[in-house]
Amino acid sequence: MKIICVLSALLLMFVLAACASASDIPDDAIKIDVRTPSEFASGHIPGAINVPLDVLADKIAQIAPDLQQPIVVYCRSGARSAAAAQLLTDLGYENVTDIGGIIDWTGEVVTTSLY
Repeated sequence: MKIICVLSALLLMFVLAACASASDIPDDAIKIDVRTPSEFASGHIPGAINVPLDVLADKIAQIAPDLQQPIVVYCRSGARSAAAAQLLTDLGYENVTDIGGIIDWTGEVVTTSLY
């Protein structure tokens, strides 16, 4: 029964994340794209910063020293953002939202150059 509850909760999180749009992000939230720099450059949410998952733990205190700061994380499909959200929660951040993958994003996307 416990496994069914956990799976149901994960499915609900996936369904909610699959419909992410700009209205889902608080105005004061820090938007963190946890993909690689090249993925970020190919298209990201306006105003997002790129902090790849493998360096997030080392960089987050500089980016968001306030543990109550709203933070929104996303990646390509939702796997890395789920790991990032869990990491941030484990580090004590209290207002973390995982909006899943940019492939399901319905808002504006911007590109940047790596050079």
